[in-house]
Amino acid sequence: MLTKITFQKAYLFDSVASKAAFARAKQTFRIAHNHDTHQDFSESMSVAGFVPKMLGELAPNLRPALLSQCWFLLFSLLGLTVPYRWWFGSIAVPTTFRVSKRLTCR
Repeated sequence: MLTKITFQKAYLFDSVASKAAFARAKQTFRIAHNHDTHQDFSESMSVAGFVPKMLGELAPNLRPALLSQCWFLLFSLLGLTVPYRWWFGSIAVPTTFRVSKRLTCR
């Protein structure tokens, strides 16, 4: 059995006050650094070693013989990537895990 795992990152706040403090700190930073009329602001979460997608096997060496880079390349050369991807999608179970960072402001 194969599982297509999707990982997501998110912030969690331990209270409404922490969420408000985080929003105030972000707004204060934006106001303090608003020297450019074309300012663009974004935020992101960085987790060392994070990969957004992964393929998992229930046990080692249980994957089908056609599920290899060589077979995918052959199907691609024959113009059959769509049926190959449909087949792969039918045998893999999608699963999602959320990685959360809990923030506390005191």
